[in-house]
Amino acid sequence: MRKAQRALEVVRDAIARQAADRAKALRGALAEQEGLTERVTARTMEPRDANEGNRRLAAQVRELRQEIAELNALAAVQTPAQAGPHVQRPLDTPTPPRPKINLKPTPLGFCLWVVVFVAAIAAPLAYRGFIRFGPPLRLDAILTDAGAIRVVCRNQTPLPVTLDVPWPEETSSKADPSQGSKRYGIVCRIREHGADDYRLIVPPLDAWVYSGIPLREPKTFTLGRDMTLELRLDVAKFAQLGAVPRSLRFTLTDTSGRPVATAEVELPADD
Repeated sequence: MRKAQRALEVVRDAIARQAADRAKALRGALAEQEGLTERVTARTMEPRDANEGNRRLAAQVRELRQEIAELNALAAVQTPAQAGPHVQRPLDTPTPPRPKINLKPTPLGFCLWVVVFVAAIAAPLAYRGFIRFGPPLRLDAILTDAGAIRVVCRNQTPLPVTLDVPWPEETSSKADPSQGSKRYGIVCRIREHGADDYRLIVPPLDAWVYSGIPLREPKTFTLGRDMTLELRLDVAKFAQLGAVPRSLRFTLTDTSGRPVATAEVELPADD
């Protein structure tokens, strides 16, 4: 009985957290939308760019408001049947028949009711992307034929995230908690020849390449839902630091320094 009640509380807490996250993101999008006019007036943004940004933000605001309404509707659900309208199924997918279950007012019956109730609420949450299983971000590192490393990050959360490159752990506290999106950074470690352990290192800024252009200053990327960012790291640039790595470890960390994803790559041995 207690476990069933706890499961019900967990689902309701998850809905409340998701609704709060989207409300914060909505406030951030509205504030950014209001700032477009000021930037045009101050001549720090071209009207064409402002119009494009306004269209993007308007679409984001509509989507966030719709998701908040759906979450509020799910929070008000009292029976499994009431959660049904919030599940959006493809048109060609037939609705499965609902089995008839007669539950008696017993502890076992209550537990079964909670299981059905939790499943009915969790299904639309997972379908809409409100609940994701696994790490929030995915990180891959692939060695190219040219000797560089492709670093690929994918946002697996339903909300936008920002990614700082480079992001040494010493500066990971710079995140602004008032922003609607969550902030992450890439930390790099190397293991050199003759060493057993990895050590923290900040690659030369121009070692990071985005869209074929080396970075000239630290850059913050915004990744929307299910978006992917691909960077290239020029390993030869480590010679500027007097380092000769034999393997590299990339870690995505949040603002507290907690790792959320890791990828390692071995470099080919010198002939």
